[in-house]
Amino acid sequence: MQQPVVDVVKVLQSKINVKHAESFIDTRKSRQYPVYYTVGDRVHYSDVKAYQDFSKNLNDEILFHFDSPMFRESKWDVEPPHSIEYYRQQVCEYIEDTYHSITVGYSGGTDSETVLNAFKRRGTKNIHFLHAILESNRNLPTKQLEIEHIRQSIKLKHNHTVQDLNWKFTVAESWDSGTLSDHEKKLEDFNVGSFETDIKAAAAWGRNTGNEVLTRAKHRSVLLMGKEKPEIVIDNGWWCFHLMSTYFESPLACTDPLVEIVCFFTNDQVPELQKKLAWEKAKEMEKIFLEYGLPPTREESMKVSGPGSKHYIRLIEKMGYRAISDFLHGGSSKFGGDHWKKLQNETNTSTKERLKNLANAAYFDEVLVDTIDNRFLKMDTKGVHGICSKPIPMFPVDKKLYQSK
Repeated sequence: MQQPVVDVVKVLQSKINVKHAESFIDTRKSRQYPVYYTVGDRVHYSDVKAYQDFSKNLNDEILFHFDSPMFRESKWDVEPPHSIEYYRQQVCEYIEDTYHSITVGYSGGTDSETVLNAFKRRGTKNIHFLHAILESNRNLPTKQLEIEHIRQSIKLKHNHTVQDLNWKFTVAESWDSGTLSDHEKKLEDFNVGSFETDIKAAAAWGRNTGNEVLTRAKHRSVLLMGKEKPEIVIDNGWWCFHLMSTYFESPLACTDPLVEIVCFFTNDQVPELQKKLAWEKAKEMEKIFLEYGLPPTREESMKVSGPGSKHYIRLIEKMGYRAISDFLHGGSSKFGGDHWKKLQNETNTSTKERLKNLANAAYFDEVLVDTIDNRFLKMDTKGVHGICSKPIPMFPVDKKLYQSK
């Protein structure tokens, strides 16, 4: 996951509201993970195209969208009355009742292990937990240590459950990110996706050619992904929920297209789960702001909310997330952590991935620098800043935070 960057958020706010593009746009263009961007009333399916448009029309508003009625039609200013676990179990029940074949995208991290434990408490049988890796990363020393750590952790924690519930774990199933030529073609016609998440990231699902398929469709089949912890921001004196574009990949190219993809934490069947998580996180963030005397600004709230925050563990545990081990629970394996950095350095030793990274850098220097306002670019890492959705108000910021300033 990419950490949100907060130094340009003021630039991304504008005077003009989007003209309800959802009513006339086919947001299912990519079928799965239906995300898109608007600049004014113009729709784009890649952040690069959106930023190129916005750079020429700075008086318009640029927004990220996730196509779901819960973000368009329902109110968020009333906290759902039941517990987080109550709504997690409602999602489990829906999955059980709707699908015959259930596969969970599994890493042992805070999202997928929390999903696993919800089904474990329920006693759901016959689930396949699928852990996938990029083939070119398989033999890297850091990745080998991570794979073995996951295998041993599963044996230690879930060995009896595998037998009792007839669960299946597949660890280190390989998929291929394609050739350099495949990658260059995507750069030439980059119309769908996020540059940071789908192009730059070595293990991006969207970089797969589709030649190696990890899941096969059976009668009523689902691939269940975690997706996604809520992001909280202060906007106009309110604690608000919003989405970040860099947390959502393009459609998974390594799955059978007939397998439906469902997000466990962000779905239309049980929208109360995401709302309840957002309320719990926002209330805990307000406690943090009061304890540390932090300024109630948009920038500060994004720093505290993001995965790079020193309060990250406190916030995810308040929302009931727990990884399979302390190592996967902490920040080392997350974006920007020590383990993550080490793996990235080793990935660059792969000739194929190194050449793709060089192609990305050339694309940035020769195309993006000339066509996107440089305030929206990460010049040091040759990347693109994330785009925020419209904030959804939940409850007012405690007045004590303003009185102390």
